[in-house]
Order: sequence, then structure tokens, then C-alpha cells
Amino acid sequence: MLKLTNLPDFDRQLRQQWADQLNKQFRKAKPEIIKQVRSLVSKKIRESPEYKSLSGGLLSGEMGIKKGTERDKLITIVNKMIDTTKVELQKATLTRNGIKMQLIIESADTESLEGIPEGVEQSTSGPWEWLRWLLYEGNKTIVNWDVADANTFELAKDYSRSHSKIMKKGRGRRWSTPSQFAGTSKSNWFTRALVNTEDELAKIIVDAINK
Repeated sequence: MLKLTNLPDFDRQLRQQWADQLNKQFRKAKPEIIKQVRSLVSKKIRESPEYKSLSGGLLSGEMGIKKGTERDKLITIVNKMIDTTKVELQKATLTRNGIKMQLIIESADTESLEGIPEGVEQSTSGPWEWLRWLLYEGNKTIVNWDVADANTFELAKDYSRSHSKIMKKGRGRRWSTPSQFAGTSKSNWFTRALVNTEDELAKIIVDAINK
């Protein structure tokens, strides 16, 4: 019940009442909102250029992923991304001109992703943590070797995990993650997949609280 005690405070009291009502609805709808947000995040990751290129395209070859294993590895990696993504719905609060609500999505846990076997390939020089490089190392030099198309070599399938590239000693050419896919802690496969999703996220919240 709204108790009007001072006319100049009427607007603030009314907005506070709305905020309180919204918070009640949020608490009730929170599980459904989080479920739908996670579903949207999963969809956006699978629609991303990185995912498509890792599924047997340019990036799978550049990252040295063993041919034929891409699909299963990506399923596990994306599921891990979703499982370690934090979704927080903050309660509605008053501002000078209205009511503010915040939905916070924190990116997948770095340590958990770095440790999964699907993000590592075995090479002659030891473990190759391709997922860590893709997500966080930007365009840093991976190795100063010459990289050649496997197709230019006889019996290339016996030498190339990805059946795409092999490396041989050369004049110190720089090999790094392709610039269009390179990631850092602030901008990577995960964060770029969520760009321009504000309208879809807002619809999830509105639909949930109106049920």
C-alpha cells in the first residue's frame, strides 16, 4: 500500500513501489531467466565465426586440431563455457529519473577452460594449449617456424594432425592466431559472441516476469 506523506515525494514513493514489485517478480522468475540466458549464450557461441571456423575450417587447421575430432571437442568446450558462465540479476533500484535493473554476465572461468583436455593437442614438442592461445594470447607469436600447406607434401596425412598445416624449420617466419579470431581477456570468442544481444536479453527478462 502506498502511503502519500509529502506531495514532492510522490514520484519517488511511486517509483519505489514499482521497484519493490519488480523485485518480487524477479525473485520468482530468476531461475527461468538464468536458464534462458544460458540458452541464448550457448546459441550465440555456436553461431559465432570462431565456432564455425573451428568446425573443420581455417581455424581448426591453424590451431592444429586433429582432423575428425573437432565436433566432439567443441561440444565439450562450449558446455564448459556455459557451465562456468555466471549470470547475475541485480535487484531494481531507483535512479534520478526512473528505475535501474542490471543483468550481469561474467565470462567463462579461465582456469577451468585452460585445464580441459579438449583444449590441448599433443605435438612432438609437447602439449599445445590451443584454446588458451585462442582466448587470451591475442596475436602473440606462437612459434618462429615456417608454416606450409600440408597438401604440398607427400604423405601429408602422416605428418599433420589437422591435415591442413605442417611446420618446418625455416627463416623464422612468425606463426600466430589469425587476427580475425585472436582473443584477449577483454575481447575473445566468448565476449564477441555476446555483442549486440541487449534486445534479446531484455526480451528474456520481460517475458519471464510477465508469465
